[in-house]
Amino acid sequence: MGEMETVIIKVDGWNVEYINTNKNLVVEDFKNLELGSSILEVIDKIGTEDAWIGSGIIQPVYFLGDERAVLLKFGEEGLVQITIYEKSGESQILKEK
Repeated sequence: MGEMETVIIKVDGWNVEYINTNKNLVVEDFKNLELGSSILEVIDKIGTEDAWIGSGIIQPVYFLGDERAVLLKFGEEGLVQITIYEKSGESQILKEK
């Protein structure tokens, strides 16, 4: 097993630190999530989150194997937005309701 490296990614204004453990999640895993899904449905499909961010309303963050992060935003109707964050903090909305 290779060395584990600590990585910091700016997600929605928050610096999120994690240890890169060579996870195998990829963007396609999140493209397959349906908007409106509950957090439990998301966990069933892709596993538990790596971190939580926010103040008041907290949102789950997942780390990809390529040093990017995915932020999932939930509302009253379930999953409403999936955003991919680059290590630099730049973001791109993957899906939005």
